Amino acid sequence: MDIERTRQVALYLASKVPDLFVVKFLKLLYYIDFISVREVGQSITKDTYFHLPYGPIPSFIKDNIGGLNAALKKSEESVLETKLTSIFDGILQLNPKNTGQVVVPVAGAAFDESKLSQYEKQLIDDVITDLGGKSTKELVEQCHTEPPYAQTNPSMTIPYELAFQLDVKQILPSRTSEFDKEIAFSRFVSS
Repeated sequence: MDIERTRQVALYLASKVPDLFVVKFLKLLYYIDFISVREVGQSITKDTYFHLPYGPIPSFIKDNIGGLNAALKKSEESVLETKLTSIFDGILQLNPKNTGQVVVPVAGAAFDESKLSQYEKQLIDDVITDLGGKSTKELVEQCHTEPPYAQTNPSMTIPYELAFQLDVKQILPSRTSEFDKEIAFSRFVSS
C-alpha cells in the first residue's frame, strides 16, 4: 500500500463529503479503488477488500479507522501514551453523530494534492459528485447488487478482477472520461 496516498484520499473525502459516516466512507473508497482498476488497471489505495455484511470493506483502512477510536480512548485514559495507532492519526478523527460516527478532518490538516495524479483527483471528485450525496444505506444497497459483491461469498476477499464487470457509466453518470477496458485489463494483469 501507498500509505501517504491513502491518507490523502481519505483526508480529501473527509473534507469534501458532509456527514461522512464510517461505512459510507468505506463504500466511497471501494468505488474509487474498483473504478480505478476498471479504468486504468490499478487500485489507488491497493487495500484488500472483503465481502462483509455492509458490502465491500477495505481491511487495512477499516482497521486504521478503528485505530482512531483506540487513540481517542487512550488519550482520554492517559496523555502519557503518544504511540500512533492509526495511519490517519493527525489528519482524521471520528465524531459521534446520531447512532454512528462521522469521519472528519482534524483542524489544520491540509490535503497535499501533489500526492495524487490528475486522474485520481478527477475520479475522486466524480465519486463525490455522483455518490457523495447518497446515504450509507443507499450505497450499501447499490454495491450489494454489483458483480464484485454479488459474485463473492461472505468473508471472502473480493478480487479486483471483478472490477472489470462494473458499469462505470451507471455508477458515475457525470463521468465524461472514456477508458479502454482492454488496456486497463492488460495493465492490471501485468502489475
